[in-house]
Amino acid sequence: MPTYEGLSGCLQPQTSGACADNRLDQDVLPLFAGRILPFDLDASRAYADLMVKARASGKAIGNADAYIAATAAANGLTVATRDTGPFAAAGLNTINPWETAS
Repeated sequence: MPTYEGLSGCLQPQTSGACADNRLDQDVLPLFAGRILPFDLDASRAYADLMVKARASGKAIGNADAYIAATAAANGLTVATRDTGPFAAAGLNTINPWETAS
């Protein structure tokens, strides 16, 4: 899960007390210590590259998937997802954890 998804859920006006408790900081983020990757300059370059290639080939990739794909590409990672299409279109290695290995 991208960190922004957790933060945006926490910042919703109808979310009572979740942020006041700092639940994200205290309970969730420590579980991923050392495993949260930044969207840095290398990821920004990968993002621009894959968006240009996607547009040129007529393949659509949404912004959220593109950020994940760019971070994976910049770090030489395989993306584990059920929705492999956008990431395969970006030229990344993918694994679908819901499929059985052959």
